[in-house]
Amino acid sequence: MEFLREDDDFSEGEDFLIEAAQLTLDIIRQQVERPVLTRRAQINRDRLGAHARLVEDYFSENPKYPEHLFRRRFRMSSLDFTNWEWDNCPTAWRGQFQRGDHPRPTFMLEAVASQDLWIWHAFFGASGSNNDINVLDQSPIYNDLIEGKAPGQQFICNDTTYKYGYYLVDGIYPQWATFVKSFTSRQTEDEKRLYFQNCQEGARKDIERAFGFLKKKWHMIQHPARAWKQSRI
Repeated sequence: MEFLREDDDFSEGEDFLIEAAQLTLDIIRQQVERPVLTRRAQINRDRLGAHARLVEDYFSENPKYPEHLFRRRFRMSSLDFTNWEWDNCPTAWRGQFQRGDHPRPTFMLEAVASQDLWIWHAFFGASGSNNDINVLDQSPIYNDLIEGKAPGQQFICNDTTYKYGYYLVDGIYPQWATFVKSFTSRQTEDEKRLYFQNCQEGARKDIERAFGFLKKKWHMIQHPARAWKQSRI
């Protein structure tokens, strides 16, 4: 009888250890279990319908927007620089941010804008003592291109394949392949060149219009927060 009681005690102890081990294992599994990822809501964006509308609006035999309105959305963007006056520039920094042709300290903004005022590249913060070429040398837009980091912009025009994006600029910029400049007055005797000059100069006004819109719309840009602490901004 004593042997049976000892065997029963051992069996009860074994069951208790098994239950404790199982409970511990369940707790560990709950701790390491990853949260259930929920899927995003599926939205029908009607890609095929959007493609059909795009073709109908611009590329069909009788487009909604004829050739003279094609610039409404599809054309080269313009690259340029502008100076923003810094009203509250510290006196000790004025020499760094002031240039002879500007009576007050300024920041410089490099931007690329399209006809619809969409600014898809901006490099802001260079001191106003720089000129356009100095800021262009600091800008990441061409550093990435030179280092092979910029995304490809390959397209075909007049049976010619182009590998990079092109930008409408004025005569001050370097003779780089991706800069599209106007002709000088001595080069515009040809009617085709004169027509190109008028189109290029008219399209380049997009960037000037974008700069004007920025300065009028957001007064805070005239008061950069670079010198302020994050807690005070």
